[in-house]
Amino acid sequence: MTDYFYKSLGATVDFSGHYTTHALGPFDSVHLHRCSFLAGPVYAFHAPEVTPFVQALFGGIVQGSSEPYRSFMWVIGGGVDANLSRRIAIRPAQFDYERHSVPSFGTATDWTNGFRYSAGVVLKF
Repeated sequence: MTDYFYKSLGATVDFSGHYTTHALGPFDSVHLHRCSFLAGPVYAFHAPEVTPFVQALFGGIVQGSSEPYRSFMWVIGGGVDANLSRRIAIRPAQFDYERHSVPSFGTATDWTNGFRYSAGVVLKF
């Protein structure tokens, strides 16, 4: 969810969850879940046909499996919305780079990072 409070400058809140099951053998499997809670500034370049934007989000991640953990997470990226009307847009591409720490054995932590892609329909209220 994004709200613009001063022209092209706004704030975004992003909640997401990912769930999967991996088979370890014919009679065993592991269930994984990951939920992230992020918020931060966004800047959009408003035009009649398209709205490109950039954002920086900060928050946390909760991941559960055989060894669950919680961690700080940050995401930086952007995308573009193709405006169909005042209230509806298509988001053909949003690319983000995310990074968070994963606890390892002992006191050290390992950093995980990667790119994420998303697309969809944008409803404007």
